[in-house]
Amino acid sequence: MTNKGLLKKVVADELGELQVNWGVTVVLAVAFIGTGIALVAGAFGGHEGAYVTRPLGISFIAFPIILVVGALAIMGVQKGRRERMERKGIPATARLISIKTTGSRFGVGSFGVKMVFEVMPPDEQPYQVKKRTFLGVAEMSAFQPGAVFPIIIDPGNKNKFMFDNRPQETSVSVPLTFQTNGPGGGQPAPGTQFLQGQQAVQLLQSLGLGGLAGGASNISVNLNTDASVAHLQKTGEAGGLAGDSQVQMAVSSGGYDHVKIQKIIDQCDYEVLTHGETAEATILEVKELGINVAGNSPAVEMLVEVRPEGHEPFNAEVSGFVSEASRHKLQVGRKLMVKFDPADTTKVAVYHTGPDEDQYSRPGSG
Repeated sequence: MTNKGLLKKVVADELGELQVNWGVTVVLAVAFIGTGIALVAGAFGGHEGAYVTRPLGISFIAFPIILVVGALAIMGVQKGRRERMERKGIPATARLISIKTTGSRFGVGSFGVKMVFEVMPPDEQPYQVKKRTFLGVAEMSAFQPGAVFPIIIDPGNKNKFMFDNRPQETSVSVPLTFQTNGPGGGQPAPGTQFLQGQQAVQLLQSLGLGGLAGGASNISVNLNTDASVAHLQKTGEAGGLAGDSQVQMAVSSGGYDHVKIQKIIDQCDYEVLTHGETAEATILEVKELGINVAGNSPAVEMLVEVRPEGHEPFNAEVSGFVSEASRHKLQVGRKLMVKFDPADTTKVAVYHTGPDEDQYSRPGSG
């Protein structure tokens, strides 16, 4: 289930949205009304007791009706407010910084939580907002520090927002962060700069991840201010981040399957793998790029000698993600099968690594 699907199951948010479990409501209403009818009919206490039971029965009948009508009225007002927010609100994204339980509970399996978000409005500096809500156990997995959600900011109060559950233009939305590779294991470095929109897309394209930029509608990039965008673009054009070992990329899955994420990231090689010619290649050099994706899957760059049938051999650079357990298999001298574009021999992608060792994470693999 995606983040958006889980968001729809949130019980309430800071805007006071009310969601009703109608199954439970119907059962309770039937029980109250049935008891009320019995009381009005004088089933308890006989004829003489009817003077007491009838008013009580009427109350039993009226109580659930008033509650249901009241809930519908509140939800109608909230629906109108949500529709106005969708029309006039400010679309943005929010990154979850921290989440703590408050000790309160709502119904069965819903727990109160206090969250701190970094709200990123377009063309404005990010700012932090605290938000209280109730989450079910199943929803907790979506609300992890670092997760990025589409939101709508109240134009009258920038500290209030609601989650944007409207269908997005694309079905893929993978949050990205560039973080320092220091102690703490993935905590953003102090003084990070937030990039989004076209800036983020341009940066991803310069790093050879243009396929991901084109497939996601909500991309966020935290970039350490000590490493300039220009430097990253330059090293990206040279084939990776080898020039700056202090920068890594961490992809928050947000409920997406690990293999699917790798396919999205690697889809920049999709055309080569689909339409390219197959050839054997030998690894001449291997280097890690200081990038980890979806955990401990390092990105590697290799210089290979490609020997296409009927053509002169040529050297080319290829890169991709490999599982940590399979990293040792990519050694100098190893033979691979690749696909290349005959019209542009700089476009080469790993097809497979050989029998029983097809562990290289490539576009379309898995």
